[in-house]
Amino acid sequence: MSDAWPAIEAVIDWCFPIVSWGTVFAAVVAAILPRALAGRPAAKGAIAAAAAAVLIPVEGMPLGRWLHGIDGGLSIPFLASLFDRAVEAWRVSPLLDRPARAATGWFALACGLALYPAALGFGDFDPYVLGWTSPVVMLMAAAVAAALIWRGNRFGHVLLVAGLLWQLDVLESENAWDYLVDPIFFLLSPFAIALAFRKPSGV
Repeated sequence: MSDAWPAIEAVIDWCFPIVSWGTVFAAVVAAILPRALAGRPAAKGAIAAAAAAVLIPVEGMPLGRWLHGIDGGLSIPFLASLFDRAVEAWRVSPLLDRPARAATGWFALACGLALYPAALGFGDFDPYVLGWTSPVVMLMAAAVAAALIWRGNRFGHVLLVAGLLWQLDVLESENAWDYLVDPIFFLLSPFAIALAFRKPSGV
C-alpha cells in the first residue's frame, strides 16, 4: 500500500482541478437557469454539458487543468456549496440541508472576518501564518466539525473532508486556511446565510 500511495496521490492531484472547475461551471449554469426549468431534461443537459466542458483539451491538457494553473483553487466548503446548488437544480437530493447551508455561510463569514482584515493591514498579527506553521487552524476546524456532526449538521462532514484533502495536498497552497475559506466564499457568505433562511416559494 505504501508503494502505491504516491501514485494514488498523483491521480488525486491531477483529477481534483478538473472536478473542481467542473463543479464551478455546473453551479454557474444552474444559477442562471430559470427556476421553472430546474429538473427538466434541457436544464440537466445544460448543467452536465457545463461540467463536462472542463475536459475540452487545450494544447493537450484539459481546460480544468489550465484554469487551475491560473487560480490555485477555491476552498473545499465553497466547492461543496457550489456542488450542492448544482445538484439541487438537477433535482437531485441536495448535499446540504437548510441548517447545513446556514452553517456554511456563517463559517465562511467567521473565517473571513478572522483572516482578511489582518491581511489588509488591520491589527498587529496576521492569523494566516498559523496555516503554515501550526496545526491549530485545522484543529479548530476539526472541533467545529465534531460539534456540528454531534448536532446532526451535515456541514461538519464537509469540514472533515476539507481536513482530509489538506492532508493530501490537493490544492496548490499548503496553507490550511486556503482549504477552509477563500475571498469569493467570504464575500458571498451573507447571501448564503440569507438564502438558507429564505422560505421556500409557496410557503
